Amino acid sequence: MAERRRPAAKTDVRPLPEFETHEMRITQGGKIRAWVDYALKFFEENEEKALVLHTLPATNKGGSVKIGTGVDADDDNETDIAMKDKKKGLSPSTITIPRLITVAEIIKREYLLAMDAKRLPDLVGLYQYNEMGCIENCVENEVDEERDEGAEDRMKMLAEALASIKIERTPYMKITLCRKELASMKNRDTTAQAPLKRKLSKSARGRLRKRQAKAENGNRE
Repeated sequence: MAERRRPAAKTDVRPLPEFETHEMRITQGGKIRAWVDYALKFFEENEEKALVLHTLPATNKGGSVKIGTGVDADDDNETDIAMKDKKKGLSPSTITIPRLITVAEIIKREYLLAMDAKRLPDLVGLYQYNEMGCIENCVENEVDEERDEGAEDRMKMLAEALASIKIERTPYMKITLCRKELASMKNRDTTAQAPLKRKLSKSARGRLRKRQAKAENGNRE
């Protein structure tokens, strides 16, 4: 019997209450360099916003950016990869998780390098929060409806329909990066990773102390 899929259930993708967020979808067909460049520019321009990288399926709603060639991912390449993964019984939302982790780690390292290049006073990099979840899909086999409409037949049809429905759970992952610590993330099902620390040279530490002393004197005045 043929299988019929119902639309995926809504996933718990909620904005963080204390910070504005921007979502960036990581795919198998996108370019890592483009994602990293976008993230660095985002954090340079948005000190008070969090960037959410995820492997959730594509959405037509605003707020999720798919970056690859230019600003959009290569849809044809992504579709081909998704079809191959589907034949193996793997979902793109699951198979892309290692790639998501790689992108996040590169962004954190590159952010520290950018801080050094611009001589920013911050001593730590990006805060990271990891969240795992599942997308639920209802899959049902089509039941033969060409039969008599007697009460007994209707009961059999109902029993067959209920037996044919199964729930498929597809794991996905979200990684939230932010320049500041997010207190609200501690109350959610997340794991936190401490930000990477900058290794300043002796001269850089001296310049930093001078800037801090100058700022303190300015505040006293």
